[in-house]
Amino acid sequence: MEKITRELLLSIHEYPKLWGNLQKFINKALCEITGNNQITHKRMKYMNIFIILILLLQNLVIGNNQNQSVPELSQELALKLRAEGLKRSSTFIDGGSACDQVERNTQANQDGYYYFCSDLDTYGEMYQYLEETFTHNIAKKLIESVVVVINNRLSYQSVGWGSMNDWSRAIGMIASRDENTITYKFKVPVFGDDYPTDEIQIEYKYITNKGWRINSPARLLR
Repeated sequence: MEKITRELLLSIHEYPKLWGNLQKFINKALCEITGNNQITHKRMKYMNIFIILILLLQNLVIGNNQNQSVPELSQELALKLRAEGLKRSSTFIDGGSACDQVERNTQANQDGYYYFCSDLDTYGEMYQYLEETFTHNIAKKLIESVVVVINNRLSYQSVGWGSMNDWSRAIGMIASRDENTITYKFKVPVFGDDYPTDEIQIEYKYITNKGWRINSPARLLR
């Protein structure tokens, strides 16, 4: 309804005929309500003022929405999101965090699959958990790459993620940006300094009413 109202009011600015039609419509409605079929100058005047006030208010709302800027994504926040994203993706591929020891060690089949813990045993819970740091598209790809249904339950295969990267010493710079997307290029030292520094690019996307989210594969966060 809000979208329709906005489009109608914007159309009135562009098409004077619609303005006249709206005046007639409001006047007819007033006549029906009051039982008075006479169109007075005073009534028309107040009707025009009413319509203009609606348009001004609508333009103010639209203008404020258009002027809302995307908040800056600092290196500190980008690294914090990466760390949280790694934590959540690691917890996800490990089946969740609400299993007791018996559940954790009970296999769903002989191929190394286990059932998800109770905190992540539905698709809805998985998406809600992952989308705290990832975009919906990345969360979807991660879920589709991990989840297998066994005995009508969501299951995962136990795998390990390892990395020699020392993210505590990472240095980042913005490689590219557009209206709501920023790509950071990080130079990440390796533990022990026996290997060359890794260069890893991570894309972040701003989601309205949510904030910045990681829009790169979870494996890049290691």
